Amino acid sequence: MKKIWISITLLLLVTVLSACGQSDGGTLNVLNWGDYINPDLITRFEEETGIEVIYDEVGSNEEMDVRIQLATTEYDLMVPSDYMMDKWVQEGQIQPLDFDLIPNYDANNLMAGVVDLIDDERFYDYTVPYFYGTIGLMYNTNVEGLAEAIEARGFGVLFDQDSPYAIGMYDSPRDALGAALMHLGYSPNTEDASHIQMAETILKFANIAAYGEDDLNNRVIEGNLDVALVYSGDYFDELYAHEAEGLDVNFAYYAPERTNVWVDGFVIPENANNVEAAHAFINFMVDPDNALDNADYVGYTPVFTDTYETILADFELDASIFNPIPSGQTRYIYQFLSSAHNEALLEAFNRAKSN
Repeated sequence: MKKIWISITLLLLVTVLSACGQSDGGTLNVLNWGDYINPDLITRFEEETGIEVIYDEVGSNEEMDVRIQLATTEYDLMVPSDYMMDKWVQEGQIQPLDFDLIPNYDANNLMAGVVDLIDDERFYDYTVPYFYGTIGLMYNTNVEGLAEAIEARGFGVLFDQDSPYAIGMYDSPRDALGAALMHLGYSPNTEDASHIQMAETILKFANIAAYGEDDLNNRVIEGNLDVALVYSGDYFDELYAHEAEGLDVNFAYYAPERTNVWVDGFVIPENANNVEAAHAFINFMVDPDNALDNADYVGYTPVFTDTYETILADFELDASIFNPIPSGQTRYIYQFLSSAHNEALLEAFNRAKSN
Protein backbone atom coordinates (compact mmCIF):
# COMPACT_ATOMS: atom_id res chain seq x y z
CA MET A 1 0.00 0.00 0.00
CA LYS A 2 1.26 3.43 -0.87
CA LYS A 3 -0.13 5.94 1.57
CA ILE A 4 -1.06 9.40 0.36
CA TRP A 5 -1.75 12.13 2.90
CA ILE A 6 -4.85 14.19 2.13
CA SER A 7 -5.50 17.71 3.39
CA ILE A 8 -8.24 18.40 5.90
CA THR A 9 -10.55 19.65 3.15
CA LEU A 10 -9.93 17.90 -0.15
CA LEU A 11 -11.65 19.01 -3.32
CA LEU A 12 -11.36 16.47 -6.12
CA LEU A 13 -12.51 17.92 -9.44
CA VAL A 14 -13.01 15.63 -12.37
CA THR A 15 -10.09 15.88 -14.77
CA VAL A 16 -11.12 13.36 -17.36
CA LEU A 17 -14.35 13.27 -19.32
CA SER A 18 -13.37 10.83 -21.98
CA ALA A 19 -13.00 11.99 -25.54
CA CYS A 20 -15.08 9.02 -26.63
CA GLY A 21 -18.24 10.82 -25.55
CA GLN A 22 -19.02 9.87 -21.94
CA SER A 23 -22.04 11.87 -20.74
CA ASP A 24 -22.02 14.26 -17.79
CA GLY A 25 -23.39 12.39 -14.78
CA GLY A 26 -23.77 15.45 -12.57
CA THR A 27 -22.08 16.27 -9.26
CA LEU A 28 -21.79 14.15 -6.11
CA ASN A 29 -21.00 15.88 -2.79
CA VAL A 30 -19.35 13.44 -0.36
CA LEU A 31 -18.44 14.02 3.29
CA ASN A 32 -16.10 11.51 4.93
CA TRP A 33 -13.41 11.22 7.59
CA GLY A 34 -9.82 12.24 6.91
CA ASP A 35 -7.65 9.80 4.95
CA TYR A 36 -10.51 7.30 4.87
CA ILE A 37 -10.71 6.36 1.20
CA ASN A 38 -8.31 5.43 -1.56
CA PRO A 39 -8.29 8.59 -3.75
CA ASP A 40 -7.53 6.49 -6.84
CA LEU A 41 -10.98 4.96 -6.48
CA ILE A 42 -12.61 8.40 -6.61
CA THR A 43 -10.76 9.17 -9.82
CA ARG A 44 -11.73 5.80 -11.28
CA PHE A 45 -15.39 6.34 -10.36
CA GLU A 46 -15.37 9.74 -12.04
CA GLU A 47 -13.82 8.35 -15.20
CA GLU A 48 -16.23 5.42 -15.39
CA THR A 49 -19.41 7.40 -14.69
CA GLY A 50 -18.80 10.99 -15.72
CA ILE A 51 -19.94 12.05 -12.23
CA GLU A 52 -17.90 14.85 -10.67
CA VAL A 53 -17.03 14.07 -7.04
CA ILE A 54 -16.62 16.97 -4.64
CA TYR A 55 -15.01 15.40 -1.60
CA ASP A 56 -14.88 16.99 1.84
CA GLU A 57 -13.48 15.76 5.17
CA VAL A 58 -14.10 16.11 8.90
CA GLY A 59 -12.39 14.70 11.98
CA SER A 60 -15.32 13.51 14.10
CA ASN A 61 -18.97 12.49 14.07
CA GLU A 62 -19.80 15.69 15.92
CA GLU A 63 -18.34 17.75 13.08
CA MET A 64 -20.49 15.77 10.64
CA ASP A 65 -23.54 16.50 12.76
CA VAL A 66 -22.80 20.23 12.64
CA ARG A 67 -22.54 20.05 8.84
CA ILE A 68 -25.84 18.23 8.40
CA GLN A 69 -27.65 20.49 10.88
CA LEU A 70 -26.38 23.73 9.30
CA ALA A 71 -27.03 22.41 5.78
CA THR A 72 -24.69 25.02 4.28
CA THR A 73 -23.62 22.25 1.89
CA GLU A 74 -26.21 19.74 0.73
CA TYR A 75 -24.21 16.54 0.83
CA ASP A 76 -25.35 13.57 -1.24
CA LEU A 77 -23.39 10.97 0.70
CA MET A 78 -21.87 10.84 4.20
CA VAL A 79 -19.97 8.24 6.25
CA PRO A 80 -20.90 8.58 9.95
CA SER A 81 -20.60 6.06 12.77
CA ASP A 82 -23.37 3.97 14.30
CA TYR A 83 -24.65 6.31 17.01
CA MET A 84 -24.73 9.30 14.65
CA MET A 85 -26.69 7.26 12.11
CA ASP A 86 -29.10 6.39 14.91
CA LYS A 87 -29.46 10.09 15.79
CA TRP A 88 -30.11 11.09 12.20
CA VAL A 89 -32.71 8.38 11.67
CA GLN A 90 -34.59 9.65 14.72
CA GLU A 91 -34.36 13.23 13.42
CA GLY A 92 -35.36 12.34 9.86
CA GLN A 93 -32.02 13.58 8.50
CA ILE A 94 -31.24 10.55 6.30
CA GLN A 95 -33.28 8.39 3.96
CA PRO A 96 -33.63 4.61 3.55
CA LEU A 97 -31.42 3.16 0.83
CA ASP A 98 -32.78 1.58 -2.33
CA PHE A 99 -30.83 -1.67 -2.28
CA ASP A 100 -32.02 -2.52 -5.79
CA LEU A 101 -29.65 0.25 -6.93
CA ILE A 102 -26.73 -1.41 -5.09
CA PRO A 103 -26.50 -4.85 -6.76
CA ASN A 104 -22.85 -5.29 -5.71
CA TYR A 105 -23.86 -5.25 -2.04
CA ASP A 106 -24.08 -8.76 -0.62
CA ALA A 107 -25.39 -8.66 2.93
CA ASN A 108 -24.65 -12.40 3.23
CA ASN A 109 -20.96 -11.59 2.83
CA LEU A 110 -20.88 -9.28 5.88
CA MET A 111 -18.68 -10.31 8.77
CA ALA A 112 -20.72 -11.95 11.52
CA GLY A 113 -19.60 -9.27 13.96
CA VAL A 114 -20.97 -6.52 11.73
CA VAL A 115 -24.31 -8.29 11.44
CA ASP A 116 -24.43 -8.60 15.23
CA LEU A 117 -23.77 -4.86 15.56
CA ILE A 118 -26.40 -3.52 13.17
CA ASP A 119 -29.07 -6.22 12.81
CA ASP A 120 -31.46 -4.76 15.41
CA GLU A 121 -30.47 -1.11 15.02
CA ARG A 122 -32.82 1.60 13.73
CA PHE A 123 -30.37 2.51 10.97
CA TYR A 124 -30.17 -0.97 9.40
CA ASP A 125 -32.17 0.01 6.29
CA TYR A 126 -30.39 3.36 6.02
CA THR A 127 -26.80 2.25 5.56
CA VAL A 128 -24.31 0.02 3.82
CA PRO A 129 -21.45 -0.70 6.27
CA TYR A 130 -18.03 0.67 5.34
CA PHE A 131 -15.44 -0.37 7.99
CA TYR A 132 -15.53 -1.35 11.65
CA GLY A 133 -13.10 -1.54 14.55
CA THR A 134 -12.37 -0.60 18.15
CA ILE A 135 -10.92 2.23 20.15
CA GLY A 136 -7.78 1.32 22.03
CA LEU A 137 -4.27 2.32 22.98
CA MET A 138 -1.52 2.91 20.48
CA TYR A 139 1.84 3.15 22.19
CA ASN A 140 5.54 3.55 21.51
CA THR A 141 7.26 0.22 22.14
CA ASN A 142 10.56 1.94 22.94
CA VAL A 143 9.16 3.34 26.20
CA GLU A 144 10.35 1.07 29.00
CA GLY A 145 7.61 -0.58 31.05
CA LEU A 146 4.75 0.95 29.06
CA ALA A 147 3.57 -2.27 27.37
CA GLU A 148 3.38 -4.02 30.75
CA ALA A 149 1.48 -1.09 32.27
CA ILE A 150 -1.04 -1.09 29.43
CA GLU A 151 -1.65 -4.83 29.63
CA ALA A 152 -2.15 -4.56 33.38
CA ARG A 153 -4.30 -1.43 33.48
CA GLY A 154 -5.86 -0.97 30.05
CA PHE A 155 -7.53 2.44 29.73
CA GLY A 156 -6.42 3.18 33.28
CA VAL A 157 -3.02 4.18 31.88
CA LEU A 158 -4.69 7.25 30.36
CA PHE A 159 -6.10 8.54 33.63
CA ASP A 160 -3.21 8.48 36.09
CA GLN A 161 -2.90 11.95 37.60
CA ASP A 162 0.84 11.54 38.10
CA SER A 163 1.51 9.52 34.95
CA PRO A 164 5.13 9.48 33.78
CA TYR A 165 3.94 9.05 30.19
CA ALA A 166 3.10 11.64 27.55
CA ILE A 167 -0.57 10.86 26.89
CA GLY A 168 -2.66 11.75 23.85
CA MET A 169 -6.46 11.82 24.10
CA TYR A 170 -8.89 11.66 21.20
CA ASP A 171 -10.70 14.98 20.94
CA SER A 172 -14.21 13.56 21.12
CA PRO A 173 -16.70 13.46 24.01
CA ARG A 174 -17.89 9.99 23.07
CA ASP A 175 -14.41 8.48 22.94
CA ALA A 176 -12.67 10.30 25.78
CA LEU A 177 -15.53 9.96 28.27
CA GLY A 178 -16.31 6.50 26.91
CA ALA A 179 -12.81 5.30 27.72
CA ALA A 180 -13.11 6.82 31.20
CA LEU A 181 -16.50 5.18 31.80
CA MET A 182 -15.29 1.78 30.64
CA HIS A 183 -12.20 2.09 32.84
CA LEU A 184 -14.52 2.73 35.79
CA GLY A 185 -16.54 -0.37 34.92
CA TYR A 186 -19.56 1.43 33.48
CA SER A 187 -21.20 1.26 30.07
CA PRO A 188 -20.20 4.13 27.76
CA ASN A 189 -23.94 4.51 27.13
CA THR A 190 -24.82 5.11 30.78
CA GLU A 191 -27.29 7.91 31.51
CA ASP A 192 -26.47 7.90 35.21
CA ALA A 193 -25.31 11.43 36.02
CA SER A 194 -23.05 10.19 38.82
CA HIS A 195 -21.21 7.87 36.41
CA ILE A 196 -20.68 10.67 33.92
CA GLN A 197 -19.50 12.94 36.74
CA MET A 198 -16.88 10.39 37.80
CA ALA A 199 -15.70 10.00 34.23
CA GLU A 200 -15.44 13.77 33.90
CA THR A 201 -13.41 13.97 37.11
CA ILE A 202 -10.79 11.40 36.16
CA LEU A 203 -10.48 12.96 32.70
CA LYS A 204 -10.14 16.43 34.21
CA PHE A 205 -7.24 15.40 36.45
CA ALA A 206 -5.55 13.08 33.98
CA ASN A 207 -2.10 14.15 32.86
CA ILE A 208 -3.08 14.68 29.21
CA ALA A 209 -0.25 16.05 27.09
CA ALA A 210 -2.35 16.68 23.97
CA TYR A 211 -5.80 16.31 22.48
CA GLY A 212 -5.98 15.37 18.82
CA GLU A 213 -7.68 13.31 16.14
CA ASP A 214 -6.07 11.55 13.17
CA ASP A 215 -2.68 13.04 14.06
CA LEU A 216 -2.28 11.09 17.31
CA ASN A 217 -0.88 7.95 15.69
CA ASN A 218 1.96 9.85 14.04
CA ARG A 219 2.78 11.68 17.25
CA VAL A 220 3.23 8.33 18.99
CA ILE A 221 5.48 7.05 16.19
CA GLU A 222 7.54 10.24 16.24
CA GLY A 223 8.02 9.97 20.02
CA ASN A 224 6.11 13.15 20.86
CA LEU A 225 3.55 11.01 22.71
CA ASP A 226 4.10 7.73 24.51
CA VAL A 227 0.53 6.44 24.32
CA ALA A 228 -2.72 7.70 22.82
CA LEU A 229 -6.37 6.78 22.52
CA VAL A 230 -6.90 5.99 18.83
CA TYR A 231 -9.14 4.06 16.49
CA SER A 232 -7.80 0.63 15.58
CA GLY A 233 -7.50 1.54 11.92
CA ASP A 234 -5.13 4.40 12.75
CA TYR A 235 -2.73 1.73 13.99
CA PHE A 236 -3.20 -0.68 11.08
CA ASP A 237 -2.91 2.13 8.56
CA GLU A 238 0.55 2.97 9.88
CA LEU A 239 1.51 -0.68 10.19
CA TYR A 240 0.76 -1.31 6.50
CA ALA A 241 2.71 1.77 5.46
CA HIS A 242 5.75 0.89 7.56
CA GLU A 243 5.83 -2.68 6.30
CA ALA A 244 5.41 -1.59 2.67
CA GLU A 245 8.31 0.85 3.00
CA GLY A 246 10.50 -1.53 5.01
CA LEU A 247 10.56 0.74 8.05
CA ASP A 248 11.12 -0.40 11.62
CA VAL A 249 7.87 -0.67 13.57
CA ASN A 250 8.24 1.06 16.94
CA PHE A 251 4.56 1.04 17.90
CA ALA A 252 1.82 -1.39 18.90
CA TYR A 253 -1.90 -1.42 19.68
CA TYR A 254 -3.85 -2.78 22.61
CA ALA A 255 -7.64 -3.08 22.84
CA PRO A 256 -8.74 -3.52 26.47
CA GLU A 257 -11.15 -6.32 27.28
CA ARG A 258 -13.91 -3.73 27.72
CA THR A 259 -14.00 -1.26 24.86
CA ASN A 260 -16.11 0.30 22.15
CA VAL A 261 -16.65 -1.43 18.84
CA TRP A 262 -18.01 0.81 16.13
CA VAL A 263 -19.20 0.50 12.56
CA ASP A 264 -19.16 3.30 9.98
CA GLY A 265 -21.45 3.28 6.98
CA PHE A 266 -22.61 5.11 3.88
CA VAL A 267 -25.80 7.15 4.35
CA ILE A 268 -27.74 9.47 2.05
CA PRO A 269 -29.08 12.69 3.63
CA GLU A 270 -32.77 13.43 3.27
CA ASN A 271 -32.03 16.62 1.31
CA ALA A 272 -29.50 15.01 -1.10
CA ASN A 273 -29.61 16.43 -4.62
CA ASN A 274 -28.15 13.46 -6.47
CA VAL A 275 -29.57 10.32 -4.86
CA GLU A 276 -28.96 8.22 -7.95
CA ALA A 277 -25.26 9.12 -8.03
CA ALA A 278 -24.97 8.41 -4.30
CA HIS A 279 -26.30 4.89 -4.81
CA ALA A 280 -23.94 4.46 -7.79
CA PHE A 281 -20.96 5.46 -5.65
CA ILE A 282 -21.91 3.01 -2.88
CA ASN A 283 -22.33 0.27 -5.50
CA PHE A 284 -18.91 1.09 -6.94
CA MET A 285 -17.22 1.03 -3.53
CA VAL A 286 -18.64 -2.36 -2.49
CA ASP A 287 -17.55 -4.05 -5.71
CA PRO A 288 -15.23 -6.81 -4.39
CA ASP A 289 -12.14 -5.56 -6.25
CA ASN A 290 -12.71 -1.96 -5.24
CA ALA A 291 -13.49 -2.93 -1.63
CA LEU A 292 -10.16 -4.78 -1.49
CA ASP A 293 -8.23 -1.84 -2.99
CA ASN A 294 -9.85 0.47 -0.48
CA ALA A 295 -9.18 -1.78 2.52
CA ASP A 296 -5.56 -2.14 1.44
CA TYR A 297 -5.20 1.64 1.51
CA VAL A 298 -7.33 2.61 4.51
CA GLY A 299 -6.12 0.05 7.05
CA TYR A 300 -9.36 -0.44 8.97
CA THR A 301 -11.05 -3.82 9.38
CA PRO A 302 -13.18 -4.64 6.31
CA VAL A 303 -16.85 -5.44 6.81
CA PHE A 304 -16.93 -8.10 4.06
CA THR A 305 -15.70 -11.59 4.87
CA ASP A 306 -13.76 -12.20 1.65
CA THR A 307 -11.96 -8.85 1.91
CA TYR A 308 -11.19 -9.43 5.59
CA GLU A 309 -9.67 -12.86 4.95
CA THR A 310 -7.53 -11.58 2.08
CA ILE A 311 -6.11 -8.64 4.06
CA LEU A 312 -5.56 -10.83 7.14
CA ALA A 313 -3.52 -13.33 5.11
CA ASP A 314 -1.65 -10.85 2.91
CA PHE A 315 -0.35 -8.81 5.84
CA GLU A 316 -0.07 -11.73 8.31
CA LEU A 317 -2.01 -9.70 10.88
CA ASP A 318 -2.82 -10.65 14.44
CA ALA A 319 -6.46 -11.73 14.21
CA SER A 320 -6.97 -11.10 17.92
CA ILE A 321 -6.47 -7.39 17.21
CA PHE A 322 -7.70 -7.17 13.62
CA ASN A 323 -11.01 -8.81 14.54
CA PRO A 324 -12.84 -6.12 16.54
CA ILE A 325 -15.06 -8.62 18.36
CA PRO A 326 -12.89 -11.45 19.75
CA SER A 327 -14.59 -14.07 21.87
CA GLY A 328 -14.60 -13.62 25.63
CA GLN A 329 -14.33 -9.84 25.62
CA THR A 330 -16.90 -7.12 26.26
CA ARG A 331 -17.67 -4.78 23.40
CA TYR A 332 -20.06 -1.83 23.49
CA ILE A 333 -21.59 -0.09 20.50
CA TYR A 334 -22.26 3.60 21.16
CA GLN A 335 -25.95 4.52 21.16
CA PHE A 336 -27.76 7.80 20.62
CA LEU A 337 -30.05 7.97 23.63
CA SER A 338 -31.27 11.57 23.51
CA SER A 339 -30.17 15.09 22.67
CA ALA A 340 -30.03 15.82 26.40
CA HIS A 341 -27.64 12.90 26.95
CA ASN A 342 -25.41 14.06 24.09
CA GLU A 343 -25.39 17.58 25.52
CA ALA A 344 -24.47 16.26 28.96
CA LEU A 345 -21.50 14.41 27.48
CA LEU A 346 -20.37 17.46 25.54
CA GLU A 347 -20.61 19.75 28.57
CA ALA A 348 -18.73 17.25 30.78
CA PHE A 349 -16.04 16.89 28.13
CA ASN A 350 -15.59 20.63 27.72
CA ARG A 351 -15.34 21.14 31.47
CA ALA A 352 -12.69 18.41 31.71
CA LYS A 353 -10.67 19.90 28.86
CA SER A 354 -10.86 23.40 30.27
CA ASN A 355 -8.94 22.20 33.30
